[in-house]
Amino acid sequence: MATLKAEDAQAALENLDKFVLAYPESKVLGPVYSLMTECYSTLGNPEKRLACEIKALEHRELDPNNPRADNSGAYWKIANLAEFRAGDFETARKYYGKLLEEYPTDQKGFATEKALERLNRTEALLKAGKRP
Repeated sequence: MATLKAEDAQAALENLDKFVLAYPESKVLGPVYSLMTECYSTLGNPEKRLACEIKALEHRELDPNNPRADNSGAYWKIANLAEFRAGDFETARKYYGKLLEEYPTDQKGFATEKALERLNRTEALLKAGKRP
């Protein structure tokens, strides 16, 4: 994977997929899915990368004793990937919304509000048959 060569990323994905199938209850699925996101990034597949980012988040374990542990960065990353790479506005809107709802005082709040406005403008232009 670290070579950033497509053939190496594909080989890594095959092994990671086998691991996920063999150990669906594993406690390390979060990191496994994170590795898969990097493979899909190398392979230029933003849709599958997005799906793996979401899976990584779903399997992430937050340390309850760490006052700085939260999901705001993951929400931001997923929303941006959905908006700019995968073109999945519904998912982008969902994760921008989760960021605002769960972390209303986060420093990314203003940028998140602007991102939602941008999504609405872009979507309206696309529906009108115009170029955003």
